[in-house]
Amino acid sequence: MAWTAAGGQDLTPTPLDLNRASRAELESLPGLGPSLVGRMLAAREQAPFQDWQDLARRVKGMGPRMMDRLSAAGLRIQGQALGLAAQDRLRPASSPRP
Repeated sequence: MAWTAAGGQDLTPTPLDLNRASRAELESLPGLGPSLVGRMLAAREQAPFQDWQDLARRVKGMGPRMMDRLSAAGLRIQGQALGLAAQDRLRPASSPRP
């Protein structure tokens, strides 16, 4: 995960594919600790993640805010960032819209 400094340099994080990332790479992302990474890796061993909804469905603790943060940090599933349409599908019905 590489962030570059200010001064005209790119601040976009390097993409990291969830289905290929190592434990250390995942734990380097903001908000991911050993417990959550362990659940993600255990679920990934069963089958690769198909999309963000699949991640939310299979990993306890993976809610819309966490996925938004991970996507912004460069995490990708099947090459895809968490898009606005996916965020709306993942948001609980009682959550207010931003």
